[in-house]
Amino acid sequence: MKVVIRLKGVSLALMGALTIGSAPAQPEVQGQWGPVLKSSDGTWRNLLFSIHAVHLPTGKTMLFGYKAQAPQAQLYDPLTGQFEHTNPLVANTDHDIFCSGMTLLSDGSVFFTGGHIMDYWGQRYAMRMNPFAEGLDQWTALAPMNYPRWYPTCTTLPDNRVLVTSGTQSYNPDNYDLLYQFVWANYPEIYNPANNTWTVLPDTFRSHWYPFIFVLPNGKVFFAGRYIRSSWPETDQNWTLDLATNRWTKMNAAPQPIRGGAAVMYEPGRIMKSGGQDPTRADGNSTERTAVINMNVANPAWRETPAMAQKRQDHNLVLLPDGNVLAVGGSYVFDNDSTGVTQKLAEMWNPVSETWTPMATMTHSRLYHSTAVLLADGRVLTAGGNISPTAQVFSPPYLFKGERPVITSAPERVAPGSLFYVETPNVATVSKVVLMGLNSTTHAFDMNQRRVPLNFFVAGGNQIGVVGPSSFNVTPPGYYMLFLINSNGVPSVAKYVQIRNLSLGLPRGKKG
Repeated sequence: MKVVIRLKGVSLALMGALTIGSAPAQPEVQGQWGPVLKSSDGTWRNLLFSIHAVHLPTGKTMLFGYKAQAPQAQLYDPLTGQFEHTNPLVANTDHDIFCSGMTLLSDGSVFFTGGHIMDYWGQRYAMRMNPFAEGLDQWTALAPMNYPRWYPTCTTLPDNRVLVTSGTQSYNPDNYDLLYQFVWANYPEIYNPANNTWTVLPDTFRSHWYPFIFVLPNGKVFFAGRYIRSSWPETDQNWTLDLATNRWTKMNAAPQPIRGGAAVMYEPGRIMKSGGQDPTRADGNSTERTAVINMNVANPAWRETPAMAQKRQDHNLVLLPDGNVLAVGGSYVFDNDSTGVTQKLAEMWNPVSETWTPMATMTHSRLYHSTAVLLADGRVLTAGGNISPTAQVFSPPYLFKGERPVITSAPERVAPGSLFYVETPNVATVSKVVLMGLNSTTHAFDMNQRRVPLNFFVAGGNQIGVVGPSSFNVTPPGYYMLFLINSNGVPSVAKYVQIRNLSLGLPRGKKG
């Protein structure tokens, strides 16, 4: 049976055929793009560029860009296509969250650090947004950081603290040496939401703008590269942070083969990078190279794998519940739509074969400043880019392979290592149970997405028993999407589940 998905009355299954080259599109192989969402037909907010995007545990997506587009943030409901205003300026009129770092905390709040004064000049401010509250109560100003930061990365840690790394404090236009042109926030800081305090780490770490930072299953933090497109030798190295000592250690592995690009932890401890600057060229143009590293082994090393079909930078990598990784957007020349080779073709990476497969082609370019977010129904919303204040939704091939499994009920909260039960009428066909982190993405890096497979068994009747994640190292506390996947690879609509210590009370802003 063909799956039909509707968005504001438009049936994606009945849309005209998309093409890749001259061959007619096959949705069950290449997926399918929905109609372009735009302000002229009322399906998108006018001039919303969606430079930042955060998937909220309410099912809505928070999208925001420039402060001048007040109210700066919009909440988009993918089920209804409707928008709501939400404005961080009610908490701090000086805090411009454009160019900030952001992640999600254990109670579902979105945490922001730094922001924009002017290009390369950061702010010290921090803020949180509670998606379960309404109006003025959504936004709260927090204690400021010790250093201003522009383009920092925020990483939720296993104990619910937040590591904030890198970014620039200011800029000296008279110094043309890139290494010294910027005043960097070289000391990472850790925020403790329990007492609203900051701790500066003792080791300096100038990793550059929006560094790719991941929490590993052993509890350490891994630096997997940085957003910048040019080459700095010291930031091609591999580093880990021991949270017990707050010290960085340089690994013995060879320098990273990918400069810039995008990165994703596709399984706990396993990271893939693709695209970015071609190291063989001096003009900054893109590459199609792909590489992986397994941080779960004794001596991790980067290993190149088959390349993408398209060269691209400033693209987004989106983890899907079936384990594949979707690459969307980007460009061959930075933020340039005029070359005729803008990467409108989506590609899918298979972590088993480590190969890419061409998908359907999107309608509009998604260049620098674009975002992509996994929705609870398994589709992917991609939006923004400097030239396109629109959006488009991609339905992956798995949505055209038959009926979905259905989650009848699941617990709201789960503790690591605990046993819990999920009710479904599709017990016999469930082949996988996975948790998916909620996206928090900007500038080609998602600071919060992760995919965690869970062990399960048939418990009798309409129930399956599921073993919770092994530790907070694998799933830092917070909200996740719980998916059931059947033997055809088709995911259910997700159920939002909070991973937390069950001895604690209800999350802030929610009622029992």
